[in-house]
Amino acid sequence: MVSVQRISLVTDGHEADETLIREYVVLSLDRPNAINGCEGVRFSRFGIDPRYEKSEVKLGIYGDHEAVIETERDRWDDLEARGMIDAFHDEGGPMRTGWWMLPHLLVNQAGYDTAEEIDGYFQAMRERLLVLT
Repeated sequence: MVSVQRISLVTDGHEADETLIREYVVLSLDRPNAINGCEGVRFSRFGIDPRYEKSEVKLGIYGDHEAVIETERDRWDDLEARGMIDAFHDEGGPMRTGWWMLPHLLVNQAGYDTAEEIDGYFQAMRERLLVLT
């Protein structure tokens, strides 16, 4: 099973997310990937829910996440000082990812909300149980 460390860069919303992605994330993806022990860095935007005032761009760090965090921390401090991000935080220990992430990511990319995603999973379980009985 693959392990990923997630860093959340908190912004003020959609426009701030876009600016952060254009001015930091896209330009910096090669730098962490060049760090010895880093097996890859990915990002995703988690700011689609209008119920929240803040938005997030999350970085997923594979491999030696501590080396990447140490290398990028000054840049994150600078982004915070310039007002591009409100805060950044480590989401705790490495998160285990597996095959179950695939349907979740596909459902999110298709634009389904949380309730629709859960309804879809229940429907899939009901249909699978019918086949097994």
